[in-house]
Amino acid sequence: MCWIPLTLGVLMIGGGAFLIVRFFVGHGSARPEVATMGRTESMIVGALLASVGFLMLVLGITGVICQGLGIG
Repeated sequence: MCWIPLTLGVLMIGGGAFLIVRFFVGHGSARPEVATMGRTESMIVGALLASVGFLMLVLGITGVICQGLGIG
Protein backbone atom coordinates (compact mmCIF):
# COMPACT_ATOMS: atom_id res chain seq x y z
CA MET A 1 0.00 0.00 0.00
CA CYS A 2 2.88 2.40 0.66
CA TRP A 3 4.18 1.84 -2.84
CA ILE A 4 1.34 3.98 -4.20
CA PRO A 5 2.55 7.31 -2.69
CA LEU A 6 6.13 6.34 -3.54
CA THR A 7 5.31 5.80 -7.20
CA LEU A 8 2.99 8.79 -7.33
CA GLY A 9 5.71 10.99 -5.83
CA VAL A 10 8.26 9.92 -8.41
CA LEU A 11 5.80 10.58 -11.24
CA MET A 12 4.87 13.99 -9.85
CA ILE A 13 8.52 15.01 -9.48
CA GLY A 14 9.23 13.88 -13.03
CA GLY A 15 6.26 15.75 -14.47
CA GLY A 16 7.02 18.88 -12.48
CA ALA A 17 10.66 18.86 -13.49
CA PHE A 18 9.65 18.46 -17.14
CA LEU A 19 7.36 21.50 -16.97
CA ILE A 20 9.98 23.63 -15.24
CA VAL A 21 12.74 22.67 -17.68
CA ARG A 22 10.43 23.22 -20.65
CA PHE A 23 9.79 26.76 -19.45
CA PHE A 24 13.45 27.69 -19.04
CA VAL A 25 14.87 26.16 -22.24
CA GLY A 26 12.55 28.11 -24.57
CA HIS A 27 14.22 30.01 -27.41
CA GLY A 28 13.01 32.74 -29.72
CA SER A 29 9.41 33.76 -29.07
CA ALA A 30 9.15 31.10 -26.31
CA ARG A 31 12.05 32.37 -24.19
CA PRO A 32 11.30 32.89 -20.47
CA GLU A 33 11.54 36.70 -20.62
CA VAL A 34 8.49 36.96 -22.91
CA ALA A 35 6.63 33.82 -21.87
CA THR A 36 2.91 33.69 -22.38
CA MET A 37 0.47 33.32 -19.52
CA GLY A 38 -0.02 29.63 -20.35
CA ARG A 39 3.70 28.84 -20.22
CA THR A 40 4.09 30.73 -16.97
CA GLU A 41 1.14 28.91 -15.41
CA SER A 42 2.50 25.55 -16.53
CA MET A 43 5.83 26.39 -14.88
CA ILE A 44 4.04 27.27 -11.63
CA VAL A 45 2.07 24.02 -11.79
CA GLY A 46 5.36 22.21 -12.39
CA ALA A 47 6.88 23.78 -9.28
CA LEU A 48 3.84 22.75 -7.25
CA LEU A 49 3.97 19.22 -8.66
CA ALA A 50 7.66 18.89 -7.85
CA SER A 51 7.24 20.11 -4.25
CA VAL A 52 4.15 18.01 -3.47
CA GLY A 53 5.74 15.07 -5.29
CA PHE A 54 8.77 15.30 -3.02
CA LEU A 55 6.51 15.15 0.03
CA MET A 56 4.67 12.12 -1.40
CA LEU A 57 8.01 10.45 -2.11
CA VAL A 58 9.18 10.97 1.46
CA LEU A 59 5.84 9.67 2.77
CA GLY A 60 6.12 6.58 0.60
CA ILE A 61 9.72 5.92 1.60
CA THR A 62 8.80 6.25 5.28
CA GLY A 63 5.88 3.87 4.85
CA VAL A 64 7.96 1.27 3.03
CA ILE A 65 10.68 1.42 5.69
CA CYS A 66 8.12 1.10 8.50
CA GLN A 67 6.47 -1.88 6.83
CA GLY A 68 9.85 -3.46 6.22
CA LEU A 69 10.76 -3.11 9.88
CA GLY A 70 7.35 -4.40 10.96
CA ILE A 71 6.35 -1.28 12.86
CA GLY A 72 3.75 0.07 10.39
